[in-house]
Amino acid sequence: MKKTKNVAVITGAGSGIGKAVAQILAARGIIVCIADINFKAAEEVCAALQKDGHSAFAWQTDVTDSAAVAKTFLEIAQKAGPVSMLITSAGIPGHGAVSELSDPLWSRVLSVNLDGVFFCMREALKQMLPVRRGIIVNISSLCGMAGCASSPSYSAAKAGVIGLSKSVARRHTEDGIRINVVAPGVTDTPFVEPDRKMGKLAKGIEKIPMGRMGTAVEIAEVIAFLCSDSAAFMTGQVISPNGGQII
Repeated sequence: MKKTKNVAVITGAGSGIGKAVAQILAARGIIVCIADINFKAAEEVCAALQKDGHSAFAWQTDVTDSAAVAKTFLEIAQKAGPVSMLITSAGIPGHGAVSELSDPLWSRVLSVNLDGVFFCMREALKQMLPVRRGIIVNISSLCGMAGCASSPSYSAAKAGVIGLSKSVARRHTEDGIRINVVAPGVTDTPFVEPDRKMGKLAKGIEKIPMGRMGTAVEIAEVIAFLCSDSAAFMTGQVISPNGGQII
């Protein structure tokens, strides 16, 4: 029997956790489709994977634009095949007390971190439901589980990702689709560079019992596990690799 090929869409895979996921999944023989607003970064990751003999494609995609997301998923299906895996790692930080947040900043943070997940899930499910198979791993955050005092908009968006994922998992488990969430703690990626430049990162690391940040590869390995057959009995779950910061 011919084995069905797996096509994975990874948003925000031009750097950080998404890039590490793309590398791991490609090494496992999965066709990797890198969707990132930074097309140059997506192309560079794609070219490196292709050089190593892997199947990879790059798309410039703004996850806040529902029409652009729909177009990307249609093109992916035409070029690489129907989407069987989705990893939503695109995201932006959001800092500032509620009393100081502007309407545009609040909306922007929720648009990228929550609306983007919804738009991508919607398009992925359109391709997964007819064949009754699919895996979705949404990236939340420690902030979405416990709340981060300095990031109310980000915390709200990432908590929304957890609620959305659980709801859709409950709805579509019987359709052969597994949906789980990874909620990392502080991870050493370009995402934390603003805090590093402002001198806030060291203080955050002090709160981690393991005394260090996680690495992109460590988080990506958890995501890759949820994409594997080893996690075939898992859906609607939240896994938080966070160095013991919350237990």
